[in-house]
Amino acid sequence: KMLIKPSKKNVKNFLRGIRDYLNSHKTVPASAVIAKLNPMIRGWCDYHRWVCASETFKYTDYRIWKMLWQWCRRIHLNRRKRWIKDKYFKTVGDRNWVFSAPKPKGEDGHYRLLSAARVKVDKHVKIRATANCYLPEDEQYFERLKMQRLK
Repeated sequence: KMLIKPSKKNVKNFLRGIRDYLNSHKTVPASAVIAKLNPMIRGWCDYHRWVCASETFKYTDYRIWKMLWQWCRRIHLNRRKRWIKDKYFKTVGDRNWVFSAPKPKGEDGHYRLLSAARVKVDKHVKIRATANCYLPEDEQYFERLKMQRLK
């Protein structure tokens, strides 16, 4: 059985991009950080969700959390850890330590950072080699395949 995982180099480059962003944007509000990191995390995870990446997703979540914790500690040097946790990290459902930022006044809730470990890893569905989308007898097969991909 062949298992394909995201390469170490790819994971390293992804995490380096996040680290570089956090290091170059030390004074931006947490909501701006979330707005920038969410598309990066979503895009990287969507690309790798078709391979055996659940352990890699957990690892990247941990490393992103460590980077965000350091970013918060650097902003608030004189504050206690508990204050930083209460300000930036919330409990959402069964997830603790979710990096979040309050929405502007007039809106309820918080902006939340996506969790890479929460991305569903799907199996790639191969198309039957003899199937032809232009033949009427295979029309039902391709319709069913299309519905599976929309789920």
